[in-house]
Amino acid sequence: MIELGETKATNTTTNLRKRSNLLLIVLGCALLAVYLWSLRAHSTADIVWFLQLVLIASVLYIAACCLVIRTQPSHSTLLIVLVFAVLFRLSLLFAPPYLSDDIYRYVIATPLPIRRWNICGMTKSIRA
Repeated sequence: MIELGETKATNTTTNLRKRSNLLLIVLGCALLAVYLWSLRAHSTADIVWFLQLVLIASVLYIAACCLVIRTQPSHSTLLIVLVFAVLFRLSLLFAPPYLSDDIYRYVIATPLPIRRWNICGMTKSIRA
């Protein structure tokens, strides 16, 4: 009788873990889609749209974190998290670079390290 109860508890835990892993995959795919969509913002006109996407991504990320904390993570949960971490890094690898068009920033900031000036504090550096 005790073995039957333990088997039911084990099956319930296994089913809960499978459901949480499936939900984690769905949240990860949704987060990856929002992340890839947000990479299209390239100008200051897109800032409101970008901030809305960041808010959606934050909600999805918090939901995924709560899901992992609430359930007992297993090796498969760790594998899912690592796969999505690699996918997020790979999406940045193939994204086009976004460079600043503020040419005066480069004109002003470039000679300062050459003259040994600290760019952040605008004070002369102590090193020889």
